[in-house]
Amino acid sequence: FDISNKTRRGDLQRYQIFVTPFEIIIFKMSGKENYVSGKEGEQFFTSISLNKKENKPFQFQPPKGGFGIEFPQQPSVYFNNNSDDRWEYESVDNLTGDAYLLWKKNICNFNFIDEDSFDLSMIEESFRNDEYFEKQVSRNMTSFHGYPMLEVTEKLKNGNYIKARFIIKGSHYFVMAHKYSVEKSGLDSFLHAFSFKSFIYPPAKMYVDTFLHFSVNTSISPEIDEDMRSLAEQNMDASTNGNNYTGYVSYWKKIKNAVFKSDSTGELVRVQVQEYPKYFYIKDSLKFWDNEISSALNKNDMQLSGEPVRSNNRDYQAIQFSIRDTGSSRVFHMLVLLKNNYLYRVSTMSDSIEGMGDLAKTFFKTFRPHQNTGVRNLYENRVALFFDDYFSNDSIIQKRARQAVSNVSYGIPGIPYIINAIDKLSMNDIDYYSIKSKLISELGDINDSTSDKLVTDLKSIFEKTADTSLFRNEVIIALAKLKTSASYLLLKELFLQDPPIFENNYDYNKLFNSFQDTLALSSVFFPEILQLASVDDYKDRIIDLLAAMVDKGFVKKDAYDPYFSIIYFDAIVALKKQKLKDEKYLQEAGKATINDEPQRIYRYKENNRRLNNYSILLMPYYDGNKKIQDYFSRLLQSEDLEVKLKTAVQLIRYDKPVAENIIQELASNDTYVHSFYNMLDHAGKTDKFPLNLRTQMSLSRSVLIRQNAFNKMDSIVYLSNQTIKLKDSTGRVYFFKYRIKNNEAWKIAISGIQPVNINEVSSDFSIAILTDVKLMGKLPEQEQLNGQLKKIIYNLHKSGKNFFENNSNYDNIRVVDDYED
Repeated sequence: FDISNKTRRGDLQRYQIFVTPFEIIIFKMSGKENYVSGKEGEQFFTSISLNKKENKPFQFQPPKGGFGIEFPQQPSVYFNNNSDDRWEYESVDNLTGDAYLLWKKNICNFNFIDEDSFDLSMIEESFRNDEYFEKQVSRNMTSFHGYPMLEVTEKLKNGNYIKARFIIKGSHYFVMAHKYSVEKSGLDSFLHAFSFKSFIYPPAKMYVDTFLHFSVNTSISPEIDEDMRSLAEQNMDASTNGNNYTGYVSYWKKIKNAVFKSDSTGELVRVQVQEYPKYFYIKDSLKFWDNEISSALNKNDMQLSGEPVRSNNRDYQAIQFSIRDTGSSRVFHMLVLLKNNYLYRVSTMSDSIEGMGDLAKTFFKTFRPHQNTGVRNLYENRVALFFDDYFSNDSIIQKRARQAVSNVSYGIPGIPYIINAIDKLSMNDIDYYSIKSKLISELGDINDSTSDKLVTDLKSIFEKTADTSLFRNEVIIALAKLKTSASYLLLKELFLQDPPIFENNYDYNKLFNSFQDTLALSSVFFPEILQLASVDDYKDRIIDLLAAMVDKGFVKKDAYDPYFSIIYFDAIVALKKQKLKDEKYLQEAGKATINDEPQRIYRYKENNRRLNNYSILLMPYYDGNKKIQDYFSRLLQSEDLEVKLKTAVQLIRYDKPVAENIIQELASNDTYVHSFYNMLDHAGKTDKFPLNLRTQMSLSRSVLIRQNAFNKMDSIVYLSNQTIKLKDSTGRVYFFKYRIKNNEAWKIAISGIQPVNINEVSSDFSIAILTDVKLMGKLPEQEQLNGQLKKIIYNLHKSGKNFFENNSNYDNIRVVDDYED
């Protein structure tokens, strides 16, 4: 199936043979030339005409079934089973020279399912070749006996045509194509002759896997050398059990896999076996099985197809369910079984029309788990056993238990065991400080308790460890993780009594991040905790927390009225520092020169979080207070547009006056127009944004410039826009060309998606990227733009993320605006 129309050549000693549909032409070679044309050949030697025979159509069907089709003659078969599981069948009509092919490929990915239309587009993209294809004559997304199908007609650069069909049937992907020399309309007989057939397998036989502990009736079984497998399993177990250079014992054993796959049909069934560790137990049976389903649904990316079927057999439990995704005809089937301390997951893929084939049906029906390791009740609490081992006289058992401290699920029943273990620890014990710290930390992870008893226990530990800041700090962090009213009241008491001092910023940030996540509970700290604002380690973090709660309405100004003078004084100091930065900026801006290599102007801007926090805290005092009004007016005069931006939005949020010239300045600034509109959108104040500047073009342009604000983009020019359809939405994207320096080549930028209605705007951009790909003068501009857009769209799909080579530029497409919060 030679779409290049290049003649196949073969060098036989001193003769070159050309084969055409109707004759063999032989050239005599001169010297050792490898290529022959009319000019290069020494002389025309001979031409042998072939007999023109009638076509003898060949009804073709693989020995194991799956499909049937009619070729003009018996096809050549190319079978590749190494890496891509693709079957290739090709044939040429001796009379017409038309070429025919059928490709079949199996893709069984249990991690996600994409839309049929998108996967068909990927097949289309794989099939096309810009070197040989001139243009697409027609394209029709349709179906074939209910299965998704894409039908295309392509014109080649050599004048020939290709009519092709791409079909998805479960895990089986088909490509059929007919290459011909004269344009024709309608469906040709080759494509029309294709049909699906049932797979043919030998009778199923019992297969017993002694390594993974199961049996099943199956027509196919893995061909594994038992000695080699035994050696591999032993090495894996040895490494897991601590026989490695670290001596560390892995608590969770690796999941073991077995794949039952037919090389003749491509169908497969996967078996996964998880052996649960010694101290694992199931606290809630219903939740355990629901979690298995939720995990298979991949965080709600897919959905259940029908109701799960549960069963309780004599010695094991099981659940069977199917999952699929919207826009897809493919279905995952899952069978999950639990016996003793082993969990089995059996998976296969089918389509939504025929369902599971006979191979998978028999496999699912006859699969049985079995172990000879004794009976273990996974619903029995194992905490007591863990602590028996924890204090065992056997050093190996004790070591392994202590390595597992952070992996055990203690729950409420484990609280007294942990407290007892902490009390029994002695400073003479090996790793005393680290073990005790871990145990205290585990108390903070028992988040299914609303009992005040745990808070009381932590307070007791805090009081008993007055001489050790390490343990007291662990108590503080544990109380913060509990996130209950009782734990936060105790935290307030301990903070005021003995504020924790940590060695590094990480621990401070971890603690205050917990407070930021629970603003309603954290409000109990104020106003008393403001006493600690004079401590350097606490000042900024406490002001951050207070500003967040005032902004969200959890704390009113009455709570910090007594500290107003201090807050106002700090705000004036921050304002003066900003004034110094503004003056420094003006000095640097005056030094800037314009030449082939412009001097970069640094804004000398630090994080202006403090100014923003003080604006939030002082806003409730704005009305009737001339000093506060003057403070905001001076912020609006800053040379730093980000300071001006946040101040203006803060005033607009609370319906305070902002000069029209400042609003116009922010709304027309290329770097800040999107940020300004986005912040007003979140505040519900987009009516304050000038209507004449509120355009899709300006926002799309701004969000791109904002991405490269530091390098100071030299130029960005609008090229075009078009409407596209993504998985969840339809909208408009804008194409630009940009350059960082005026002597560099132009590069492609893409921004969107905006509403289809060009008179509407959105502040949310799912696509905004400076591609760093140069515009090539020799190629049509729109073709290059669409090529980059296609890469971006493919990257937004899980199945297309790695479709294009060198696609790393598009790994982080979505815009994360600095001001979305």
